[in-house]
Amino acid sequence: MVGCGDDDTGTEDTGTEDTGTPDAGEDTNVGEDTNPPPEDTGTMTGAACDSVRTETLAVGEQTISGNTADGGSLTLTNCGGPEAGTLREVIAVEIPGSGVVGVTFTTGTAVTGETDTVVQVRPAGCADETDAVCFDDEDTDGGIFYSTGGFNAMGGETVHLVVTTFPTGSADAPEPGPEAAWSMDLNVVADPAAPVLTGGTVSAMDGDALAFSLMGTDAGADVVNFTVTFLDDAGEPIEVDEDGDPATEGTFTEFLFAFDEDVSGMTEFTAVSNITGVGTVEDLEGFAALRVALVDVYDLRSETMDFTPTTVTTVGFGEACDGEMTVCPDTLECIADTCQAPAAVTEACDALTPVALTAGTPVTQTVSIAAGDGLFGGSCGLTGGAEGMIAITVPAGDFDLEVTTDNETNGMVEDLDTVLYLRTVCADEASEPEAEDAGCNDDIESGNTLSTLTIEEAPEGTHTVFVELYGGIDEGEDPQDVEVTISLTAR
Repeated sequence: MVGCGDDDTGTEDTGTEDTGTPDAGEDTNVGEDTNPPPEDTGTMTGAACDSVRTETLAVGEQTISGNTADGGSLTLTNCGGPEAGTLREVIAVEIPGSGVVGVTFTTGTAVTGETDTVVQVRPAGCADETDAVCFDDEDTDGGIFYSTGGFNAMGGETVHLVVTTFPTGSADAPEPGPEAAWSMDLNVVADPAAPVLTGGTVSAMDGDALAFSLMGTDAGADVVNFTVTFLDDAGEPIEVDEDGDPATEGTFTEFLFAFDEDVSGMTEFTAVSNITGVGTVEDLEGFAALRVALVDVYDLRSETMDFTPTTVTTVGFGEACDGEMTVCPDTLECIADTCQAPAAVTEACDALTPVALTAGTPVTQTVSIAAGDGLFGGSCGLTGGAEGMIAITVPAGDFDLEVTTDNETNGMVEDLDTVLYLRTVCADEASEPEAEDAGCNDDIESGNTLSTLTIEEAPEGTHTVFVELYGGIDEGEDPQDVEVTISLTAR
């Protein structure tokens, strides 16, 4: 029996002890080891196993419910954290039929949709965590703390569901509250079809990232993840140290990754995922190939397929590209075999009229920042909203350049929070100076949310100053004027 979910932690099949594993996703999905050993897989005792309630499932949709305040205590390993307390109830669910059966569930119901829950699926019995799978928060970043997941089992088997609700009071002294009541919606499917991996490519990007493009079909239209096993020169799986400490026991060979975009609901698809941080895992150094499988919501898996990564180099603004072996960063496009900025960015840059600077004569410019999203972004602060832009020309010579929003006019605007960044080439984000507070500055100091850039020995030529409000302005709100003072000082 295996399981698959959004946040499955510390279990043999889909654990998330994320120690030294590559990242994937937005490009920030976490690669999860799918077969780490639990800390203790022996018999687990607890009062909850003395009062197990049995529910017989049927094919189709159904709801079961209970109350963790009446269920007693039970020890869980790496599932929900110690703060989960002891409000747990165990339900023994009898799987219908005789073949493979898929079960999906959620506690995001009218009863527990606002409650923090954890569900552990135990195939080996109430008191045994062997092969147990844990499903915690649906979306921690989005503040959704109910549990959603899926698993498969054989018809006729009994699987134990350990339901935990977070109590009121402290973790040391939990007190049953209204959240002890819970309900779970389940959908049971007989003989679900496993997905089929039909092809794809894997590209090694700049030595530290992998770009997956996987093609597949799935009659159930419910593919959610994919697994990756790194192979050595002999085609054998590479064992990765569980916690990065060779002095401790525990290795795994399989990682679980999510796709950049949801492909559930599709019976035929091409799914992509960009994984970073591969080079940070010492055990994976020099891997030769990758063994990949698709995973559906029941944790049914496709046949594996081996890929040898193709090396792809990312080139910068103005450099030659072919879109295959040499590619542009996400902010640029390969146009006429050259990495160029999108048309809207080029148009915004070309529309600027540079202001010529003279040493000892500060220049003040006022920009109006509109609501909504912008075209540019800096390396600091929360940028991405609409921006104000000022082109400036630095003459030949030995000068220091200062750009600031810290002036009397802006000081009169309540809660004004600016971000300044500068580029030596308007359309090229890589041209932002790397020195601290030279290319980008959010807050001047703690308590001062205005911004100052200082560029020592400013190079001759035209530069572009970008002004944003931290986090931008919401649609429908009025524009905000910001005054920018620019000074050139002879060294």
